[in-house]
Amino acid sequence: MLFLPRLVALGGAALLFSPLAAQIRWQPDPGSVPVVPRTDARMVHDPARDVLLLTGGWNGTQDLDQTWTFDGSAWTQLQPAHSPGTHSSHGLAWDAARGQAVLFGGWDAGGLRPAETWEWDGQDWRQRRPAQSPPARASAAMAYDPLRQRVVLFGGTCGNGCALGDTWEWDGNDWRLVPTPGPGPVARYSAAFAWDAARGQLLLFGGRTLSARVADTWAYDHGGWRQLAPAHAPSPRSAAGLAADTSRGRLVLFGGYDGSYRNDTWEWDGSDWLLRQPVGSPPAPRAFAVMAYDAARATTWLVGGAAGPTMQRDAWRLGAVQPAAADPFGSGCPNPGAPTLRLADDALPWLGDRLTVELLAASPALLRPVLWLGETDQGWHGLRLPLDLVGFGLPGCTLLVAPRVPEAMTPDGSRTRATFALSVPNSPALLGSRAFLQASDLSNAGGTAGLALSNGLALTLGGR
Repeated sequence: MLFLPRLVALGGAALLFSPLAAQIRWQPDPGSVPVVPRTDARMVHDPARDVLLLTGGWNGTQDLDQTWTFDGSAWTQLQPAHSPGTHSSHGLAWDAARGQAVLFGGWDAGGLRPAETWEWDGQDWRQRRPAQSPPARASAAMAYDPLRQRVVLFGGTCGNGCALGDTWEWDGNDWRLVPTPGPGPVARYSAAFAWDAARGQLLLFGGRTLSARVADTWAYDHGGWRQLAPAHAPSPRSAAGLAADTSRGRLVLFGGYDGSYRNDTWEWDGSDWLLRQPVGSPPAPRAFAVMAYDAARATTWLVGGAAGPTMQRDAWRLGAVQPAAADPFGSGCPNPGAPTLRLADDALPWLGDRLTVELLAASPALLRPVLWLGETDQGWHGLRLPLDLVGFGLPGCTLLVAPRVPEAMTPDGSRTRATFALSVPNSPALLGSRAFLQASDLSNAGGTAGLALSNGLALTLGGR
């Protein structure tokens, strides 16, 4: 195994240790005061406008008819021309294929809301009138499956003594009742439900059946349910918050009610539930809070909730103490002809992870791609970086990193893509360390010396 000094391990094998403790932190967000107190609201991230969208909820005395957005620093209450009316405990999901939020069901002042489907396009609400619809319900589990481009709705309650166990999908035009011939979750409401991008499936946890709270974990993929068997799990509970932290590849579950109001933080890593011990003090115990992940700011947001009659008047954000980053920089040689260097699958260099560095050819095909790794982008053998390589027969090309370790990359069959396996040791001493990568390839398109250089890639090692 080769080592870049103090930084990363290279090659197919690496030493991977147990997950590190205390790599995440809850922090209060005083700027969220305008939207609390509030419980039983729903919130999603709108990537088209880069805002969080929060709708409805209960303020302790009444259901709310409100639409708010949050841009990472300030909340804004919108005044759309149309509205679903007062609503709480509704379903809300962001339909990425169609660029809009989908709202269904919930409670209002009169009890159970009608079985209405509404869509938010960033400017206004519009009621849809599909040919088919789920029956009226509240506290259903609802989330979006981007692989199948469907909003999935499961379960809920239709009033006292009623728990539902049906599964429906929304395709942008109509609802479809999903046949479930095999095993599936028992009827329940107030379950946690979110898309697990790293595993390509929806994940359902817990909830309340007519007889008890449960602690089972289910995956929904390819239109069917599959029960998972993790070694550990949160206590049987309902009304917990759940959000998908896509940068860390984890689902984050917080709080809920298991006979007591909880303030524990759990994470799903694809095979097991991990009880986390975040840095500092966590939010106070609560249930019925709203959670959503803000990908642009790599932050999970928690808003409101309640512990019995006590309405929580706060909002919190959760993120990595030391985030990982993979930032492209500079230009190795003028395009066209210069290859592009990046991490495959939008991965990030977290401690303990295996990564694939990929080089994508512009034109022509890759001939002999080499990955160069260094500890700095500031200087090389007394020369200041970035370094113009005109004196080396490469006019217009630039050395961006101080190359120390050359590694041959493996081209694919078409020679338009080359890869190199990189493993990051799980060592706390490496948190925040940086490594700098650049690639080269023998190519007539690169410069007069027949060498093409890629952009640079700066890696910052983070901890989950």
